[in-house]
Amino acid sequence: MNLSTNFRLQVSGFRGSPGLTDSLREHNGMSFSTKDRDNDAGSSALSCAEQWRGAWWYWRCHHSNPNGEYRPCAVTPRSMTWYNNRAYVGFRFIEIKFRSL
Repeated sequence: MNLSTNFRLQVSGFRGSPGLTDSLREHNGMSFSTKDRDNDAGSSALSCAEQWRGAWWYWRCHHSNPNGEYRPCAVTPRSMTWYNNRAYVGFRFIEIKFRSL
């Protein structure tokens, strides 16, 4: 990841809690988007980072949104979520680890 590629994401080797699917796969190869730097693949005039209120490697918005709003009593696509086949799963805590290639 580096600035010249807008911190493009490369993911592999997903390991998560039992029952969770790899919702990062959809974001593989995307550049990092923030509310003031729209790098998502969506065609909407509103950036995904603005719409879902979190910076992330958006691709036509998201299947995972760990940088979303902290909403302990509600699970919405704007909250800290992970899409699991048919529904969004909400979290109170998410830990993501990065390593250099």
